[in-house]
Amino acid sequence: PGLADLCVIDVIGANGRIQRLAGALNGDPELLREFLARPPSPAGTTGSSAGPVPPVAVQHLKTIDDAFRRQAAHDEDGFQLLRRLAIESAAIVPLVGREQPIGVVILGTRAPRAQLTSHDVEYVKTLAGRIALALDNAALSEELSSTERQLAVILEAVDAAITVRDIYGRMVYANQV
Repeated sequence: PGLADLCVIDVIGANGRIQRLAGALNGDPELLREFLARPPSPAGTTGSSAGPVPPVAVQHLKTIDDAFRRQAAHDEDGFQLLRRLAIESAAIVPLVGREQPIGVVILGTRAPRAQLTSHDVEYVKTLAGRIALALDNAALSEELSSTERQLAVILEAVDAAITVRDIYGRMVYANQV
């Protein structure tokens, strides 16, 4: 709330498409629910065979007008929703994890708040780095848990004695044969 009126985090899902992860809006909670229920905007994205992907460069939109809102909307209802949101300035910053795009964070302001400045955009870039790190760590943790479960199933199914020792020679695993 101290920086922007709208914050949205979109991520690339397992299917390669952009999915809305979270959002916050100063003001009407029903307007936020309506906005979050809609698919992420194609504006500021690039196309691929899997659909839109987040931008790879920071975009500082100092002024947002109806022409941009129309471009950002999927349809007339989306355009009207964007008009009701009344975002007048925005920063769109890629989320990058392990040198790969993983999503985008979007911050927007509306009157009477001032437009986002270049200093604000620099802050959003720092924030995006931390968001990306947290999201990437969560994905890595889930991947590790899944791999550990798969390994446990495989090792229990093997009809041979298997032991694993750490670098100090202590036994850390032995299956039951």
